[in-house]
Amino acid sequence: MPRWRRRGDFFYMMRTGDDKAGIVFCGQFLSDPYPADDWAGSTKRRMYVDMICYNAESGSAPHISLEKLQATIPSFDWQKGHSGELLSEEITAQLDELWGEE
Repeated sequence: MPRWRRRGDFFYMMRTGDDKAGIVFCGQFLSDPYPADDWAGSTKRRMYVDMICYNAESGSAPHISLEKLQATIPSFDWQKGHSGELLSEEITAQLDELWGEE
């Protein structure tokens, strides 16, 4: 399963670990992944991607709550801490539908 996506692909960003867990915004990758220096200043090289985010509102309630995700798409473990997991076409279609409803 590919870990990195390509320019033009869409994504959903999930917040985890607190009472505001859920899908908080979506976006689109504007570049292919590329290596660059670590943003925190370590000597490690990191992979980055340029992106644009839609409906990103910091500190607000999620656009799609964790509870709604678990109830609507129970086949996926929403609390796992995915860090860039590629979703199936079926789950993506369900998320697209949920996003449009909210």
